[in-house]
Formats: sequence, structure tokens, C-alpha cells
Amino acid sequence: MISPLFAAMSPAGYALLAAGRGRGMDSGQIIMWLVVAVVGMAIVCGGVYAGTRASQRWKTDSHLALVYGLSRVHGLDRRARGLVRQVAKVHHLSSPARVFTEPNWLAPDSLKGPLQSRSTEIAALRSRIFSEASG
Repeated sequence: MISPLFAAMSPAGYALLAAGRGRGMDSGQIIMWLVVAVVGMAIVCGGVYAGTRASQRWKTDSHLALVYGLSRVHGLDRRARGLVRQVAKVHHLSSPARVFTEPNWLAPDSLKGPLQSRSTEIAALRSRIFSEASG
């Protein structure tokens, strides 16, 4: 006898039930495997959804994404982005994005330690970031 659940499903339910009967499976086992499959698909879909949300949140709400966006707007290459990160680290800034907000972080007289040897690069970076904003 065919289960009412399969009668309400579709012809695929009838085909699955008929295939199961050929192997000695009853309708209860088939229903159990269908439930397992649906739960598995729900878990996979939930994981993909959560991963996509986390990725999107990172792209819009993180310090790294902000620094990347500001660097892209100012046309900074990889070397200049590294210099921005080094300046932020030397000044103990909470985020490297703060370097883009105040020119005094890139002032030649405020450079400490290993950054003093790169003062010409930092001066060029400062003029590039802050002259475009005012011009």
C-alpha cells in the first residue's frame, strides 16, 4: 500500500517508493531517508547563508575593508598600503584608517624608529593623500 505522504508528494515519491520496495525497504525507511536528506540540505543552505553574510559584513564593516577602500580611492599600491600599516603600528593607532584622517601622523617630525629612513616615501604619501583631498 502506498503511503498518503507519497501520494501527496509527486510522481517522484511513487518512483522512490517503488524502488525501495524492490530492495526490501518499507515506506518508513524511505521517509526517514527523505527527512535526513532535507535536514542535510537545510544545514548546507544555512551554512552557505551564514558564510555569505559574514563575508558581506567583513567587506562593509571592518577596519581592513575601510583601509582597502581608502587606499583604492587614493590610488595607493601595495607598497604604499604597507607603509600606511607601518605608520599606524609605530603610532599605536587602533586602525590604520586613522592615518587617512589626520596629516600629522605622516609628518616628518613625528616619525620614529625605522620610519625615519623612509621619510621621503612618507612625505610623498602624505602629499598624495592630503593634496588630492584639498585639490
